[in-house]
Amino acid sequence: YKFYWFLAILDELAETGQPRIALRSLALRMVANVWYPLDYYKLSFGVDDGFKLIADFVSAHMQVDNRPTARPLFEQLQAGLGGDALAAVGQKVIGLLRYVPSRFIRPFFKAELGGVPETKIDKRIAELSQLSTAAPYRLGREAIELHPAWLAYLQEHQGILRAFTQWHLLRFLQKNNPNV
Repeated sequence: YKFYWFLAILDELAETGQPRIALRSLALRMVANVWYPLDYYKLSFGVDDGFKLIADFVSAHMQVDNRPTARPLFEQLQAGLGGDALAAVGQKVIGLLRYVPSRFIRPFFKAELGGVPETKIDKRIAELSQLSTAAPYRLGREAIELHPAWLAYLQEHQGILRAFTQWHLLRFLQKNNPNV
């Protein structure tokens, strides 16, 4: 899910430019990005793919307009899912994202995490993210907050970062869907 996580961050930055990004907004953006490949192409993200159930839930609760002239799916989800359904989708995705925010920035703390038991890694990453500007963001309970230098970098290089991420996502999807 890390590819979709990063694309959601880039999408949020492109739209708002704000350093503080709610986890719920990132979760909904991820659903918007995975829905079409899952629903239309029936792709798989691997053995433990939890997004398929979420895509099916969305399809059961709203009519998605996938015409080229349609509003972005993120906006359709916000407008088309009622309060309870929208909250349910948000909770389902937040459950899938249990480890993604911390594991995404884990490589930035490789030296500091040496010898830390696996069961305590996420807590330690959250602590380190508060003290360091090495990683792109600080972890909060309900949001991430991009460090100013990283915010500027991500905004300036968004095009190349998005293309790089999409390329590696494509390779991942090809590996997990050889018959498509």
